[in-house]
Amino acid sequence: MSSERPTCDGASKSPDASGGTSISLPVLPSARATHAKPKSKMGPWRAAVLVGVHLLIIAHVVQWLLSGMSDGERSTLSPIEPSEAMFTLESGLINAGFIMFSVAILSTLIFGRWFCGWACHVVALQDLCGWMMKKMGVHPKPWRSRLLLWAPTLLALYMFVWPTFRREVLARVFGEQIEITPGVRRWVLPPEWSSWLGEVRPWPAQGFEPHLIVENFWATFPDWYIAIPFLLICGFACVYFLGSKGFCTYGCPYGGFFTPVDRLAPVRIRVTDACDQCGHCTAVCTSNVRVSEEVRDFGAVVDPGCMKCMDCVSACPTNALYVGIGAPAVLTKPRVSADKMAESNRKRDARYDMTLRHELVLLLVGIVLVGAYRGLYGSVPLLMAVGIAGVVTYMIHVCVKLWRDTHVRGPFWQLKKSGRLTAKGLGFALATLILLLFAAHGLVMDIADRLGSARYTHLMARATVTREIVLAPGYTPAWADRDDALATLATFKPILPVSQGGVNFTRSGKLFARMTWLHIIAGQREEAIKSLRTLIEISPADRDVILLAQIMSASGATDAEFEGEVERTLALNPQLEGARRWLAMRYVAIGGRVDNAAALYAAAEKALPRDVRTLLGAIEFNLAVGRAPEALRIATEAAARLPKSVRIRMDLASAQVASGKFDDAMTSLRIASKLDPDAPEPLNMLADIHESRRELKESSALRDQAAKLRPSVPVPASTNEIAPSATGSGE
Repeated sequence: MSSERPTCDGASKSPDASGGTSISLPVLPSARATHAKPKSKMGPWRAAVLVGVHLLIIAHVVQWLLSGMSDGERSTLSPIEPSEAMFTLESGLINAGFIMFSVAILSTLIFGRWFCGWACHVVALQDLCGWMMKKMGVHPKPWRSRLLLWAPTLLALYMFVWPTFRREVLARVFGEQIEITPGVRRWVLPPEWSSWLGEVRPWPAQGFEPHLIVENFWATFPDWYIAIPFLLICGFACVYFLGSKGFCTYGCPYGGFFTPVDRLAPVRIRVTDACDQCGHCTAVCTSNVRVSEEVRDFGAVVDPGCMKCMDCVSACPTNALYVGIGAPAVLTKPRVSADKMAESNRKRDARYDMTLRHELVLLLVGIVLVGAYRGLYGSVPLLMAVGIAGVVTYMIHVCVKLWRDTHVRGPFWQLKKSGRLTAKGLGFALATLILLLFAAHGLVMDIADRLGSARYTHLMARATVTREIVLAPGYTPAWADRDDALATLATFKPILPVSQGGVNFTRSGKLFARMTWLHIIAGQREEAIKSLRTLIEISPADRDVILLAQIMSASGATDAEFEGEVERTLALNPQLEGARRWLAMRYVAIGGRVDNAAALYAAAEKALPRDVRTLLGAIEFNLAVGRAPEALRIATEAAARLPKSVRIRMDLASAQVASGKFDDAMTSLRIASKLDPDAPEPLNMLADIHESRRELKESSALRDQAAKLRPSVPVPASTNEIAPSATGSGE
């Protein structure tokens, strides 16, 4: 007799080697048995496209770096990055990023959310990180939430709607109108409001203006020591803790626009009757969309998380999925019965990791964390702060379970078992605590900065606080100004570096710029000098170096002392042409020390042989003091190094005229005019030479030709009487 005993479901039982019973279960026919392992055929193609996108980005940066080789002036198309659209909406200057983002949104209205899957470098980063993790045997599980899905929409409103609302509504209702240049006015918020709500930037008088070409391509991007952690956080950390494309799901502000627009798109993933619900499409989807359920219930993928990666279409073993045109998601009705749809909804709700009340609390916590990490050291970009906040919000969720539940498993480890924390669970809780302490640190610094900034702007708006008054030799502060300056300094104390009694582990140029003026207003000039020296170390600027010399002079320093200070600063920072010009003119005006001044420019020319601003300063200085041969030498060598620089050619012509070489000067000006046919200046200089030669007909013709070209636009002077340098203040 056989020892096997049949069971009611067709399985059989038999004794095992240990005397127990082993159960053999039958394997039923299924899609997994009839189809091969699901694999996307579209993945390599999409990877190739995303690699191409990155090659184009690299080419853009290289073009910018090489753009100044012939004329010394770097310029390129503004960054083609969606975040640049925020600056357009704040300042009215249309850049390439704004155009690209607008085109992406309009195309999403037709094709759905394709941009994320095929053109976004952050998606490429997450896909790469996810691929690397799977190669190491790590398979991230998505964190499923309902309310946190609104985080991208809130971020989108903050980045792209808030600036316009602040300018067009809040400033007009609660602010006042000021004149920034003759005939140009703008609405501004009360000074103390700007610290909390943000500054209202000037808007072009004629509305939007093009600003497609920029000189400093990297101006709006973080430094490398911020960029590398950004890649690690928005890539590995977000994928590891939040799931594949976790940053897209819970942190991308651009998705806040793509998601609702996708609902109106007629082009979507659709299904034929050949679908046998094998589930391959859901298995290969890296956007966390349950494709098989979507096409079963609606006949199309209506989930706005679908990024049109086409993985599901390429992996379908029956070719049932395709890209087609039909009703948009907002008009697509379920094609199953109400009972089946209700059951599907119940299953979907059961997959969420939290109750709605728990999610609401975490959403509020996440918003606070974004602000906290954003204020950490004053240099954390918004999207990086969002990524950190998303990860820490998840960790808080797990820690709540550690406190409440008996058994808790984290992303890939058992954190708590039978009511006791495991070693990994203890490490997880400690890591969460450390990250929360950093958040508290950032929150304290952010609040102190905003409170201090509000008091600072209020103080600086007083009539008794102007540059002329506070820098006058016999300045004595009014009691009210002195007390308010000292109180504001005390408010800023928490964000001072640790070495000065604060809690900041970095040095903020913006902080030291403000502290400089607060010390000056309070009559503490020695303290102002110390703060200003620190500011110059952090971010040297012409105006700050000149201000340092002025304060030292007003404090009783000898000419040799403050001039030596400026010389030492210029030796370390030869790019400071404004400070060099100020010191050189002082040398010439006081004591006729032409050789000392010339030595400044000789050192700068040697240090920066291809810097246009430095070379122009050297040429113009030597011309101004009557050293035409030296000016001609510098200009000739500069023109050889930078043959396409119009300004160098024009200064070369000036040096040639001063040296009596009029024919050479005319040749230089003709070259300059060919390099920039729209510039009237070379033609006017040519007209001057012809006029000096009594060649009035040629002179008149050149002036008529120049009059038809674009006029020179003078650079507007700063409207701020007393504020620190733009670099130092960060405003």
